[in-house]
Amino acid sequence: MFVRNLGRRPYAEVWELQRETQQALIARRGPETLLVCEHPPTITLGKSSKAEHVLASPETLSKNRIEVFNVERGGDVTYHGPGQVVVYPIVDLRLRKRDVDWYMRLLEQAAIETLATFGVVGTRIKGKTGVWVLDPDGFSPRKIASLGVRISRWCTMHGLALNLGSVPGEISLEEGFSYINPCGLGDVQITSLCAETPASTVAPEALLEPVAEALAQSLIGLLEITPLP
Repeated sequence: MFVRNLGRRPYAEVWELQRETQQALIARRGPETLLVCEHPPTITLGKSSKAEHVLASPETLSKNRIEVFNVERGGDVTYHGPGQVVVYPIVDLRLRKRDVDWYMRLLEQAAIETLATFGVVGTRIKGKTGVWVLDPDGFSPRKIASLGVRISRWCTMHGLALNLGSVPGEISLEEGFSYINPCGLGDVQITSLCAETPASTVAPEALLEPVAEALAQSLIGLLEITPLP
């Protein structure tokens, strides 16, 4: 499997690269690939989205240079921006298990394993896709990772976004998510790796590369694939 770390790239550019890579994989003309990146401020609406789940006006979004895309993945609305690592696995489930639920749980497990590496306990909540952080009493769920996929002929695209923390000088993750009704869940609270490890002095931008590497290695291990030399 090839891992391509793209750095910060516009959403439209990476979206097109995903489609090209997926089509090559479907035709068995290209390799399985993990695309790893960070996006400028972007809102995406999945197939289950409702227009009213974008809470900000077009004027506000334009003023803040936030692009909006209707995409073919499942799920509702989400936000991408600086301080968030995004992983798009383009993998062939024909070689493994033709089971969408299995694959979604695998993505969640990769995020849970990665968070554990950095000292944060992530968990699932029944009936809610994604990864969450809970208080010790098991209450006050906070969403730290979002998922949404598109599977065509059992080859995947789209994937997983994990919040690292707001980057100084950029639109904060808190502000970006305030412009939407995340995943249509209403008053869902959004959190990040830095917010859950307040004693850490590591800046979100310094976490991008090591978290991306940990996510990629976790996904490769869960998919039982040996990286190509």
